[in-house]
Amino acid sequence: MKKKKILLFVLLILGVLAICWVIAGDKILGLFKPIPIDNNQEEGEPLLIYAQNSRNKLVGVTVYVDEISEDLIQQKFDLLTKNAALLPEGYYSPIGLSTTLIDYEIKDGALTLNLSDDFMRSNEGRITLECLVMNFVNDEDVSLLNLKVEDEPVYFYNDIPIHKRLKRSFGVNLTLETLHLDEANVTTIIQEENGIVTPVTYFHNNTDDVYVYILNKTLPLEVSSHDGVNYNYTVEDNILTINFLTVTELDEVVIRNIVNSMNVNFEFDQITITASSNVIYNESYLDA
Repeated sequence: MKKKKILLFVLLILGVLAICWVIAGDKILGLFKPIPIDNNQEEGEPLLIYAQNSRNKLVGVTVYVDEISEDLIQQKFDLLTKNAALLPEGYYSPIGLSTTLIDYEIKDGALTLNLSDDFMRSNEGRITLECLVMNFVNDEDVSLLNLKVEDEPVYFYNDIPIHKRLKRSFGVNLTLETLHLDEANVTTIIQEENGIVTPVTYFHNNTDDVYVYILNKTLPLEVSSHDGVNYNYTVEDNILTINFLTVTELDEVVIRNIVNSMNVNFEFDQITITASSNVIYNESYLDA
């Protein structure tokens, strides 16, 4: 009986000490907590930046800056390096933060970034290259990205060959839907949801109709249809026309997802979308 009382007393003391240790530990840790940065402010000019999320996927997030710089390339690069603290909470740059942009050149649609050697010491792999492509290759002024480090051309990054390959066709967040990669269709889908833009490049069956594939990936379930009951499309004289037969309108985000996904995979002169015979989107991409 006496031993039991002693044991209970010891356990009680240990329990009290444990509680005290937790409380004290929290207080000690509290002394070293970093001062939070308000990187979720929505004041200023919005700028879309592709960054890494907690699931190691590349997504587009909105960063608010005081003003959009005339040198947008430098501004974007700074947001991925020395100013990365301005990214929304939970999003990170896969580029080494100490990397600097020495200079750059745009010639014949190719952008060449000349970077400091810190770039080669970052070890995020393919997502670093995807980040650079998605942020700097827009297929309008820039269709190809070249990299230099301290004025020397870079042909491989983490054993990945990159010479003349850093285009939008390089792909992002690669996802396999078929094992026959040598015969697969490769299609990139751009999805926006709750202000976050997620690009995904799918390897899928080569018998898929790519237009239908894109529509079924971007449309709500109640609108999409594999057999064409709810919509049809035509491509004539490089003009894409999509006709929705059973709805009278589509959400603006859905329209953006369709248009952005079509444009990243094809080059059209014009895209027109109708709903129950009413035009709900029409955009020409020919120079005026």
